Amino acid sequence: MSTPYKVTYFKVRGFAEIIRLILVAAGKEFTDERVDFTTWGEELKAKTKGHMLPVLTTPEGAVMTQSRAIARFLARQFGLHGRDEMECYKVERLMEQCYDLLQEMGKVAMSGDKKEEMLKAFLEGKGSALVETLEEYIVEDGAGGFTVGDRLTAADLLFLTTLDSLRVLAAKLVTAKLTGTYDAIVGKTPKVAEWIANRPKTDM
Repeated sequence: MSTPYKVTYFKVRGFAEIIRLILVAAGKEFTDERVDFTTWGEELKAKTKGHMLPVLTTPEGAVMTQSRAIARFLARQFGLHGRDEMECYKVERLMEQCYDLLQEMGKVAMSGDKKEEMLKAFLEGKGSALVETLEEYIVEDGAGGFTVGDRLTAADLLFLTTLDSLRVLAAKLVTAKLTGTYDAIVGKTPKVAEWIANRPKTDM
């Protein structure tokens, strides 16, 4: 019996959730290793490749870092990327839009005493613009309830975790179109729906 994949990350969705979701959608067994910040700093960081998380360990023993590269690798491996060069571009374009949004939300979430001020700026400025463009891409490129094309891709899965975080941090920016797309994707992917229903509950 082969060793399953292992995803190592903190006890949040964060930048590891896209990796988890791709494995779930592909029907691949994996160990979901979640570590606390103390354990990471005192025990694991010094001996972890690249000194960063997430890390994906493959059944063959390869240790992979950089979440975006991992997501693209798995998407291609499991048929969750574009079917041609243009569709690949559109998948990655939407994913990069989601990553930009996640990064900006992360800055707000970690802003401490300035959170209220930064959240206001996010809602009125960059956050609003990023969400508007994200919705435009979905309208332009999506079909049948998906964000790009007419079948499940990694773009849909990253969109799901992005909207999960947006609902927590900046619910005012969540539109009916985004909510409808989220519900359509989950409704068409029972494995993903089950994962979302049963995974550990975290804000981000």
